[in-house]
Amino acid sequence: MPSWSQAQKQTLFTLAMLPSLGACYEGDVPTIEQELAGKLDSVLLALQGEIGEWKVIWGPAVFELPKSTRPDNTMFVAQRHGGDPGLPDLVVAIAGTNPYSFLDWLVEDFFVTPQVPWPTGHPTGSPMISLGTFTGLSALQHLRPSPGLPGEYLTVRELLALHALLLPVTINVCGHSLGGALSPTLALWLHDTQALWNHSGQASLSVLAAAGPTAGNQAFAAYSNAQIGSQVTRMFNPLDIVPHAWATADLEAIPQLYAPLIQPDLFLEALVALAIVISAGGGYTQIATAQGLPAKPPNPDIRDFLVQAGYQHVDAYFDLLEIPDRRKIIECVLATARQLGPVDPTARVMSNIAKHRLGARLTAG
Repeated sequence: MPSWSQAQKQTLFTLAMLPSLGACYEGDVPTIEQELAGKLDSVLLALQGEIGEWKVIWGPAVFELPKSTRPDNTMFVAQRHGGDPGLPDLVVAIAGTNPYSFLDWLVEDFFVTPQVPWPTGHPTGSPMISLGTFTGLSALQHLRPSPGLPGEYLTVRELLALHALLLPVTINVCGHSLGGALSPTLALWLHDTQALWNHSGQASLSVLAAAGPTAGNQAFAAYSNAQIGSQVTRMFNPLDIVPHAWATADLEAIPQLYAPLIQPDLFLEALVALAIVISAGGGYTQIATAQGLPAKPPNPDIRDFLVQAGYQHVDAYFDLLEIPDRRKIIECVLATARQLGPVDPTARVMSNIAKHRLGARLTAG
């Protein structure tokens, strides 16, 4: 994996969080893209003294699922202007789950029972990814920014092809949460299809994937590792429940993550049991060698399991990476992403099913 310094990890993680600013907006795609573009420009300017000068050169581009009025996928490409030469020239930043979008949670996070074959390259075995990951990947592959935005009408691969024409270019694909699963998956697709865009071999890829769940089965993880594993930094907080999805052994560890401070209750155990049921047989396996962040005890001020999970999924990464107080600038991201943990949407998606299955089990008993 790339040997990023602490300051470089701080910068890449901050950039990985910024596409989730889109969660703060509602409306049709062109409206959201225009509003988000202005917000990104102002935030990058405000952060310039800490992360260096970055300029959005593509996007932001937004995908909304049918009948959605919130961004279900958001991506932009930023170019570095000066600053730390150890950082990549271009960053492709991918948003995590939009906590305000029920469809985003349901489709891209929880469609793990059906799997589809990995569509590119020449893998051996039977690499499969979840239908949810495939849906998100397909959206990212076809995104084109609206007229008037940087890179209008281009896909991200077409943009990268232009930058790889004449000069060497380093590209990092980064994301947090859902973006932590989609970023290495998109990078693998770019690697597999580089004959279509990296004609001169001038482009090199790396990945910073933070707090991501699994994307596919063991054969997929093996294939991804063989192709791009050395370029991937998969970063996780050991107390974050999201990277525990969807490998069965990792899911089984969730109820005791915050013990003895927070003991699991019947409802939590039912949620975990349901997660194990819907992912059973999928052979889900994390990619790449994990770079665990320093383990710290749970926050003693938070005694609710799901609220603690939300803290560990978002705020704790800023603390563990010792990132300066940039969170004030991206407060909108934090205000929405704290609901990830999964505090509100996951409970809404899963609680009725869990209660129904638990009730049926008790009745049968």
